[in-house]
Amino acid sequence: MTAQKGMLPPDEAEKPWKSGLVTFASFLVFGSAPLLSFIVLTPFTHSDTVKFVGASVLSALALVLLGIAKARIAGQNYAVSAVVTFFQWCHCSCCSL
Repeated sequence: MTAQKGMLPPDEAEKPWKSGLVTFASFLVFGSAPLLSFIVLTPFTHSDTVKFVGASVLSALALVLLGIAKARIAGQNYAVSAVVTFFQWCHCSCCSL
């Protein structure tokens, strides 16, 4: 398989179910950040603009924390990883408009 596809065989120590569980938990935690702001802000305001800004700020904070977590796992610089993750989010947000 290495010669034909240019892929290395899977490591025997890796467990696919563990990787899948970590990915699922990451999507669950970081994906719920925008919804959490709407849930928290709904009793205090009826302004959609305030809720949108709250969701944007909480999403940015969640992505910065995700960048820091990624840097810790990969052994990279925390600030660089957080900034790169944040600007990737900004770029994708602008492209989706």
